Amino acid sequence: PLSQIASANVVNVSYTDVGWYSDVGSHNPASFNHITGLASNIENRSFFIFDLSAVTDTVVSASFRVFNPSNGYSSPDENETFDVYDVSTSITSLTNGTGSTSAFVDLGAGTLYGSATINITDIDTVIDITLNRNAIDAINLSSGLFAMGATLTSISGVSDQIVFSSTDSSSFTRELQLTTVPVPAAVWLFGSGLIGFIGVARRKKA
Repeated sequence: PLSQIASANVVNVSYTDVGWYSDVGSHNPASFNHITGLASNIENRSFFIFDLSAVTDTVVSASFRVFNPSNGYSSPDENETFDVYDVSTSITSLTNGTGSTSAFVDLGAGTLYGSATINITDIDTVIDITLNRNAIDAINLSSGLFAMGATLTSISGVSDQIVFSSTDSSSFTRELQLTTVPVPAAVWLFGSGLIGFIGVARRKKA
């Protein structure tokens, strides 16, 4: 099992930037808020950026950990579905606020990386979202900044439905938790059929 591989290591990578785009294309580059969902008839989708340049071993599993504050959840429903996607918008456009409505669309479409059901009781807690094989492969192919988008796919449009509101604090947890192994161990895992393709020909080897 992966847990018995002595060379396996857990690496936590905190965010370098975070924010949201509204359905009219607005974004505040100075804000750390990643409000996601429908508020006052305006839908917001969020993005998260991480610097993976220091991650040199092969990633074999990953989770996305994000803090939801006490007033972060507002909805008439007990549960909301928070989905995480790949991002094709350039990171420069994403972060400087020029992504416009195309960035909003991009943040909630494309390749699904993971999903979480967030409950009304999930406040003052870190939501842990397991990332799928698509995300792991993309992480392994990344040589620097890596972006993910997120949206609520459970919006019914009848009322405010929000998660991660009031997250405009740089101290809140927004991180990738990665389990990594050196290339030889990754080759063994691949050959043993314990994991799928993990990018053994990883990009960042000195």
